[in-house]
Amino acid sequence: MTEVQTKPISSAIQSWGALVYIVCSILVPVGYMLHPATADHMHSSRWEMTHGILLVPLAVFPLLLGMLYVPRMNRAGWAGFIGFLLASISLIFIFGLDYIETFFNPVLALEEPDWVVRHGAGETVGLIAIVFPLSALGFGIGFILLCLGLRRAGDIPSVALWICIISVFPMLAGAYFPATFIGYVGPAIFGLGNIWIGASLWSGRPGAVFIAVGVTVAVSIAVFLQTNEGSHASGGSLHVHQDMEIAVNPKSAPTLDLIVQPDSMDGWNVELKTTNFRFAPENASKKHESGEGHAHLAIDGYPKTRLYGPWYFIPHLPPGEHTISVSLNANSHATLTVNGKPVAVHKTIQVQ
Repeated sequence: MTEVQTKPISSAIQSWGALVYIVCSILVPVGYMLHPATADHMHSSRWEMTHGILLVPLAVFPLLLGMLYVPRMNRAGWAGFIGFLLASISLIFIFGLDYIETFFNPVLALEEPDWVVRHGAGETVGLIAIVFPLSALGFGIGFILLCLGLRRAGDIPSVALWICIISVFPMLAGAYFPATFIGYVGPAIFGLGNIWIGASLWSGRPGAVFIAVGVTVAVSIAVFLQTNEGSHASGGSLHVHQDMEIAVNPKSAPTLDLIVQPDSMDGWNVELKTTNFRFAPENASKKHESGEGHAHLAIDGYPKTRLYGPWYFIPHLPPGEHTISVSLNANSHATLTVNGKPVAVHKTIQVQ
C-alpha cells in the first residue's frame, strides 16, 4: 500500500488562518475608504455595507492575533503577552460599537433624526464617549507591543511589523476623521503591513508577498476612485437614500429657493419657494411621478425631517453658525437632479 503523506494539522490551520488574515487585512482599508464622510448617511445602504464589511475583521482578528502570538509566546516576551491581551480585548469592545453602528444607528437615524442632528453617530454620548476612545487607544498600544514582541520572536518579516507599527498612528487619527486623507492613509498602511505578514505565513515565499501587496494596492485604489466618483456625482445632496437619483429634463425641471428667517419669539421659520413642483405627502414612499414629491431638510449635514409643504419651523438651535440644507426628492425619496446636480439649496445662519 502507498502511504499518503499529509501536512500536520497545525500547519494546515496556520495556512488557512494566514489566508483569512490576508482577506481581513484587505477588508480593513476597503471598509474605511467606503465609509461615508458624515453621519447624515447613517440610514443609507452605503453606511450599512461599510460597517458590515468592518464587522468581519473585527470579529476574526482576535483569533488571528492569537494565531500569531500563541506559537511564539515563549519568544515574544512580556511585551507580546500584554500587547496580545490589550489588542484582543480592545477589538471586542470595538466590535460591539461597530455592531451598534451597523444595525441600530440606521434605525435610530430614521426614527429619531433630531437625535442624529445633536449627536451624529453617537461616539460622544454617555458611556460610548469613554469606551470608544479608550478602545481605539487600547488597540493601538496593544498592537504596537504585540508587533514588538513578534519582532523579537524573529520569524515574521521585520519590515512588515514596522509597517504595522507605523500604521497605528494615522489609524488612530483616522478613527476620528473618516473619509479624509488621513482616514485613508492609516488603514491602507495597516492593510499593507498585515497582508505582508499573512502572506509570509501562508507560503513563506517572497512572491506571495508581492502578489498580496499588489492586490491590496489595486483594490484600495479602485475603491478609493469609485468612492470619490460616487461622492462627486451625488453633489453632496442630503437625502435619505444616498444611492438613488432621478435625472429631470432641464426644460421642465423644478426650481428651489430657500428663505430662513428668525421667528419673532424663538427658533427659525423656513420657507421653500418652488416652481414646476407639487408637494405630494399622500404619495410619499411610492413610485416616482414627474413633477411631485417632497423635500428633505438637514441641519449641519445631519438629516432632520421630510417636508411635505413649503413651511417648516426649526425650534431652538445652539449659538453659532449653522447650515440649513433642503433638497427636492421624488416620492421614492430619490434626489431630483438637473444636469447631474441635485436640486438643493444651502443657507448659513448665525444664532446668537
